[in-house]
Amino acid sequence: MQKPIIAITMGDPAGIGAEIAVKALGNEEIYKKSKPVIIGSRCAIDDALKIIPSNLKVKVIKDTKEIQGEFGTIDLIDLNNITLDEFSYGKVSEEAGKASLEYIYKGIDLAMEGQVDAVVTGPIHKEAIKAAGSPFAGHTEIFATRTQTKDYAMMLADESLRVI
Repeated sequence: MQKPIIAITMGDPAGIGAEIAVKALGNEEIYKKSKPVIIGSRCAIDDALKIIPSNLKVKVIKDTKEIQGEFGTIDLIDLNNITLDEFSYGKVSEEAGKASLEYIYKGIDLAMEGQVDAVVTGPIHKEAIKAAGSPFAGHTEIFATRTQTKDYAMMLADESLRVI
């Protein structure tokens, strides 16, 4: 059975999304069940790797067919849409908001094209996406609009609780 390809959008480059993604992909169990790929910016992932102790390496790919899904190597679709000079960690910026939106759009598009099986989203900053001109309150509205879904809701779930 083929393992599902899971796209992980990095979230706001000025936030903790890159670190969360890198830390998650340092867990070998993830690779036993899926083939993860980060959609983000190489500069932020490289910075996160300086903070999170690991032996992980990054392989930049252009196409989902290049995903190997091997523990120890992060497959990264680098949108190369922001540099470290364009944002400050912990600060709201239009540039970081724009970049985070582009990661989400790319993830949705890959899912709609059947190139990935699921999208996991990193944290975004609502003020940053608003500064970038987005009319959306958050991920839910972005997904609904991009997929032309009229009837939608956010669902939170764990083993014992389901909230819609």
